[in-house]
Amino acid sequence: MLFSNVTTENDARKLIWRLPNSERGDAALALYNRRSIVGPNVVLAGLLNAWDHDHGWVLSAFGSEQAFADAIRLVAPPTKRTTPVRAWRGVSRLEYADGISWTTDRDCACWFALRFPDPDHNPLVFVTDVHPSAILVEHGERNESEILVDPALLAWHRIVLDDGRPDELAFELGDIDADGGGCVLPEGIVDWKEAKQRHILRRIENEKSTLGRAP
Repeated sequence: MLFSNVTTENDARKLIWRLPNSERGDAALALYNRRSIVGPNVVLAGLLNAWDHDHGWVLSAFGSEQAFADAIRLVAPPTKRTTPVRAWRGVSRLEYADGISWTTDRDCACWFALRFPDPDHNPLVFVTDVHPSAILVEHGERNESEILVDPALLAWHRIVLDDGRPDELAFELGDIDADGGGCVLPEGIVDWKEAKQRHILRRIENEKSTLGRAP
């Protein structure tokens, strides 16, 4: 894999984009291993581009979410936030609840929870207040208001189900059974579906707006 022409952030994005899906994780790792040569900003651009399109292959190449988080930590600038930020994560199965990717847009989290329905499991939307020390990078691509969070530090956060209950009555992540059955309020599901629809409509409007701009 050739990296001699990768000198800018745009070069890194193009490198990742032109590769087959299955090679993007390895390319991201190889680019990271050249960080002393190409610089942190170039590496970060490549890592995030690979993450956007093929996060499964990226995690496979790095070996774990924590290893990828550690890589991001080394090349990303420190967050400018000084106070916790509320973030959500929508999942189709409980086992995905404590992942690295969160969003500051609740509607987007609801969309993710209901994007690929699992007939054997309830969709779930979780919320937590992410401490600045746990924030790896805030990523605005794809209109998803994404925050990548350090898994090791996320473990110290209070993560609760966001289905309409008052915060003090909300189910904590560790108290929810395997399929989420009996934990989610019916009106919570309805609310998530409405939020998903809002997110879809916003994405459509954003795409129309982008297409309508003069070149």
